[in-house]
Amino acid sequence: MLKPVLLSGLVGLSIVSFAIAAQAQSQGQIYQAQVQSTASSSIPALELQQFVQVQKRWKNIEQQSQGLMVQAIKSEGLTPERFMAILKQKQSPTPSDEPLSTDDNTKFEKIITKFQKIEEESIPKKEKAIISQGLDIQRFGQIQRTIQQDPALQEKVKKMLGEEAQQPAKQP
Repeated sequence: MLKPVLLSGLVGLSIVSFAIAAQAQSQGQIYQAQVQSTASSSIPALELQQFVQVQKRWKNIEQQSQGLMVQAIKSEGLTPERFMAILKQKQSPTPSDEPLSTDDNTKFEKIITKFQKIEEESIPKKEKAIISQGLDIQRFGQIQRTIQQDPALQEKVKKMLGEEAQQPAKQP
């Protein structure tokens, strides 16, 4: 039970580092253009709560994307373990003693294409999560940068995320 969860987490992290590289560059340019003003060092409590709610929604979106990515791997006839081995081999600076077969390489490239599509499809969902919480993308970016630069705010956000995860569901 733990192995599939751990493996899917590893696959997700590897996928994110591999497949988001191109996306990060274009998104970085978009967010850079949208956010030319300096970030506020003070974040109102309401906006911080909205930010935390967005983070929770993003986590769900990312979990769904990871599930789709595992399905993409399996649909090409590879196991997640084999995919990870190929990914590791491709990322290695030294050539492998055992070169990839043409079939494995083709499958790998198809999977990466599917990953990119999954990631592209998650972008509007993430943007919708921001907007649905009453923030605009520019302000969300400012809040995100402010939190990244402030360890105390990072801890506060982690605590807020943890507390909400531990609160029982409200009864109707």
